[in-house]
Formats: sequence, C-alpha cells, structure tokens
Amino acid sequence: MSISLNGKRALVCGSTAGIGLAIAIGLAQAGAEVVLNGRTQARVDQALKQVRAQHPAARIIGIAADLNTEQGTQTLIERVPHTDILVNHLGIYAASPSLAVRLAEHYAEGMAQRKWGRLMVLGEPDAGGLGETLAGTGVTFDAVLPGPAVADRVVALATTDSQRPE
Repeated sequence: MSISLNGKRALVCGSTAGIGLAIAIGLAQAGAEVVLNGRTQARVDQALKQVRAQHPAARIIGIAADLNTEQGTQTLIERVPHTDILVNHLGIYAASPSLAVRLAEHYAEGMAQRKWGRLMVLGEPDAGGLGETLAGTGVTFDAVLPGPAVADRVVALATTDSQRPE
C-alpha cells in the first residue's frame, strides 16, 4: 500500500534508532517532511545520515533535545511550533510522562485548529484523555502500547550495574 504525505510535516520523537527511526524512514518514504529527534546531536546526525542513505531526496531535519527535561521539551516546541503528524515515542521510558503528555497536547491543539492531524502516542495509553478531547476535530488519535524491542535504551535499562561491561 502506498500513501502520500506530501505537504505534511511529521515529528517523530525518539527517532534516532529502533522503532522511532523506522517510523521516521517510513514517513519520509511517504513524502512527509520529517523532523527527527534525539537526546544528543551525534545521535541525531547519525540518524539523518541513515535516512538520507535510504531516501536521498527526503525532506528531513534533526533536532537534538532531551524530551525528558522541561528545557528540551521547550526547545523542541520553539524550533517546531506545529506539525501535522506527531509520533510521540516517549511514554514507554519517559522519566517524566507529564512532559510527553504536554508535548502531545501542544501539537494536538494546532492540529484541531487546522481540522487535520494524526497523533500517535506510543507507550502512554491515557495521554491525558486526548482521545476524548479530539473527538470530532478531524484529528485521529492512536495510543499504542507495544511490547519491548531490542534497542540500546532497553538493554541499558534492563542491565544491572554488575552486568555492564567496564
């Protein structure tokens, strides 16, 4: 199945590896302008290279901002004030689920005003009751609670101090 997201902007939080990067690549392939996000500039730069290697004509930008912090969340909102599609991939491991919900609420408000948007929250099934709030606005809301995937962050969280290599 082929879809066209030409003219749409997609923001994928936590998109420097694993599921987030795969989603970002798929959105770029569908023609969306994609905003990649990760905690460090080095990881963002590496993810940008990976997307460009697969889709040289992709319209992509990268923003390093730690969305587990108030400052990082504010930085992202300032640099990307609106988006048509938000894949909020923070809830599973977010140090502050309230920041993940704040981010979703911020972007959902603009989507509702424009009467079109796609909001997907991975790992935070409630997301502040956004599903009910967005009913009838033209914005679709999906909360997905996936099982664990083997990714650097998962391995780091699951590994005890005594098991970590020195």
